[in-house]
Amino acid sequence: MRLPLMLALGLMLAGCTALPRWPGQPPADQPAPAAPLAPPGGAAAPVPPAVPAREATDTCGAARYWHLIGQPAPEPFPAPPPLRVFRSGDALTMDHRPERLNVELERFGERILAVYCG
Repeated sequence: MRLPLMLALGLMLAGCTALPRWPGQPPADQPAPAAPLAPPGGAAAPVPPAVPAREATDTCGAARYWHLIGQPAPEPFPAPPPLRVFRSGDALTMDHRPERLNVELERFGERILAVYCG
């Protein structure tokens, strides 16, 4: 009877302690310093490159199969190789092949969740 009571009391007290800080981190009661808007010297910050259009990154023709998302996967899948059909959560190789069409199916069903290149 005492052990559960002592554990509960210990957990409640642990919630009252301050969290550890990393070196250089301001105390919790002080606001963090604002990030500079421009680098020192007055030069403008570099502008990130524009995100390419989805069509420009469609190296495998995935857009032709987007209408199948949410529907049962046809057997065999009507796409030329290289093609990888897998279930969500399956172990996959990490090699990126822009020309390969990936078709992700439900873990325990037959519906298509995603169609993408890589």
